[in-house]
Amino acid sequence: MADDLRQRRTRLERFYREEVEFFRATDRLSRDTASALKRVCHALLWACALMEFHKTNTAGYVAFRDSDPAAGVIAGVRYGRNRAIHQFPQLLQITEGAQFPIKFPAPFFEISWRPRSDLPAPDPGRDDPVLADEYERNLQGLPVRFTFDALDQFFERIEGLAI
Repeated sequence: MADDLRQRRTRLERFYREEVEFFRATDRLSRDTASALKRVCHALLWACALMEFHKTNTAGYVAFRDSDPAAGVIAGVRYGRNRAIHQFPQLLQITEGAQFPIKFPAPFFEISWRPRSDLPAPDPGRDDPVLADEYERNLQGLPVRFTFDALDQFFERIEGLAI
């Protein structure tokens, strides 16, 4: 059973990393904003699936997650997912030019988290004020690439927990 769980975790990690790496290396530097937005949504959904996997199968995960330096980012992502899973692309916006700090080669656009006030109405029963505050503090207005940086570091730190 543990081997099967490790294989499932490995697949989820791989799916997440493939989407993020392709976004960073290709989509972010192209002018195809639709492809980039699609890739970002896929990566965020894989990240959520990986977090749910750990919540169910990794001893001590919730305490680890909630005390991690990326706890606010994770809570913000969970808020977005819980609030509008069927409207996920509406949580993000495409803006002209790059935001600082810029990594070269520089992109032609950024995909950023929308302000909470601009989000679509929440799915029924999916508006959590605690997670909403974390969304505002840690995501709104920021490029999604910063979210990926925080998630990458979190997933690296969690590798030491047993499943």
